Amino acid sequence: MLANLVAYYKLDSNALSSTGINNGSLINSPTFSIGKVGNCVDFGNDNVLRYIDVPDNDSLSFTTG
Repeated sequence: MLANLVAYYKLDSNALSSTGINNGSLINSPTFSIGKVGNCVDFGNDNVLRYIDVPDNDSLSFTTG
């Protein structure tokens, strides 16, 4: 993997990052499916707010340089 990679989500039935940092949490139980390339997340279409929450972390901030 790239040295500067801060998050990579395979979406293998969870929202964990393969980098070991910036893991997400599933909110209101989105489901996982097979996507066009690998896995995907289905957030539903039933007026329930489902999402993946990734806590704020300095490594996710854009910088100049």
